[in-house]
Amino acid sequence: MYIVYNKKHKELAEKIDKATAELIEDGTLPKLAEKWFGVDFFKDLDYIKKEGFQYEK
Repeated sequence: MYIVYNKKHKELAEKIDKATAELIEDGTLPKLAEKWFGVDFFKDLDYIKKEGFQYEK
């Protein structure tokens, strides 16, 4: 996921990056990805390639 920020909003970007990393580490974002897309795209590319980019199982 990429978010584009105005360069004036560096502090906001850092806060969102930190929160995103925490949500990945505690498993929240991977669970939501599995629920809504059928694949945990927060894992490495080898895993995603193995899944064949099929977001529904």
